[in-house]
Amino acid sequence: MATCLARLGIIACVVQYTLYPSALVPQLVEEMSAAFDWAMAHVPLYGGDVQQVSLVGHSAGAQLCMMALLQRAKAAYEQTAQQGQQQPITQQQHSQSQLAQQPDSHNQEHTAQQQATNGAAQHDSGHTMQQTNGRYPAMPRQFVAVTGVYDIAKHYAYEKERGVHELSTMKRAMGGFEGFAAMSPAVILGAALQQQQQQQQQQQATLQQQYDQQPGQHNVLGKNWPKQQQQQPGQAAAAPVLDATGQSEPPACRYYHQFALSGDSIAHRIGFERSSDHDQMAEKQRQLDSLMGMTGVMQFPFKAAEYLPPTLLVSSCTDLTVPWYESAEMYWKLLDSGVPVKHLVYNKVGHGDFVVNWPTRYQFHSNTVGQDADPDDRHHTGPSPESLEGLGHDRSALLEVLPAYCRDIAAVVMGRQEIMFVQKARTGAAGAGPSSQVQSFTLHSVAIKRAMLKGNGAPALAPLAATLEC
Repeated sequence: MATCLARLGIIACVVQYTLYPSALVPQLVEEMSAAFDWAMAHVPLYGGDVQQVSLVGHSAGAQLCMMALLQRAKAAYEQTAQQGQQQPITQQQHSQSQLAQQPDSHNQEHTAQQQATNGAAQHDSGHTMQQTNGRYPAMPRQFVAVTGVYDIAKHYAYEKERGVHELSTMKRAMGGFEGFAAMSPAVILGAALQQQQQQQQQQQATLQQQYDQQPGQHNVLGKNWPKQQQQQPGQAAAAPVLDATGQSEPPACRYYHQFALSGDSIAHRIGFERSSDHDQMAEKQRQLDSLMGMTGVMQFPFKAAEYLPPTLLVSSCTDLTVPWYESAEMYWKLLDSGVPVKHLVYNKVGHGDFVVNWPTRYQFHSNTVGQDADPDDRHHTGPSPESLEGLGHDRSALLEVLPAYCRDIAAVVMGRQEIMFVQKARTGAAGAGPSSQVQSFTLHSVAIKRAMLKGNGAPALAPLAATLEC
């Protein structure tokens, strides 16, 4: 993948991190965030543009990248709050700010480049980011999350259904069951959403009480949210389930056994019934279950989601390692949080194909490329191998020999393809979350620029040649 992107004129920065058992996942997230800082500080030395950086993560890399972004978004939000800004600078504005220079480790050329870039860092209103010693953490222009795991407990339940949960190192790398929620982006966003909904319900109840005191004004605000189900007196609690080491599995790890109809478990993650009252009631209970017995879960402020970058989720219907509906569930969490998001779903693509099925030698046939081929064929890497000289710098021709799913990823990070994200409009009330109104968020295509950062199976980095426009 990195080799192909380099041939397409992209500066590819492949990130490595410490592996279990030498380290646990929280340390890996810190290493991922540090690697992103390093890339943002050094990309000008390679002819890159810090405002054209995309972050790409595959599988575990997607989870680590998402966790790092959540931590950085929270830090940016808290810095904004501490500085007392009346109107926080959102991700669309914040993405243009630059990482603080490090004079002890950079040469004069890099310092000049950083100063020039920092001087141009302004958002649409012309207000520059405040330049203080505690700078806002840098953010990518977009995040491409490929077949990631975003709810560790539910993925553990899936691995258990396949009989590979003890072979997998996931539970041990998380530090045991109690560390699952702390490293689950979907759970963290879900908790922030639930807290925001509770605040809205309290505000609604207060307003409703005021209206109820006026004759003829009852129920003007509509029905209340359904109450949380509680265990009835005398109802027996579920018997604990133990793993191979004798540890009791938390309720979230028994997700696929919590439904009267087995098929409802996956349908719920896809979001088929998410607008129904009974689904909202059940989701609130499952969110509580996801936190039961867990430790160290990040308290993520809901409004910090404004700092998260536009996110492109990528998955495959035939991926048996990480099923596509795990990305579908994350799609709804991001959308409900007001983050611009899009989900690309492919067929007949294996879990590793997204990063390893990129040809390292571009060989062409004189006939039209891929004319009769299935564009989603996992084994399709181009026509018969007859070398065509002189195409090394023809980026359009290079793109054509890639499988469709690889070509899409490349076109996105190159900025060749205009992307229509989906975003929920935020309401104007103080503290309010996204409304039910869905709008488009466009990432316009532009001419290819000099730099991009990316990463494959590990967390990845890649610069983006595109401009942001709401």
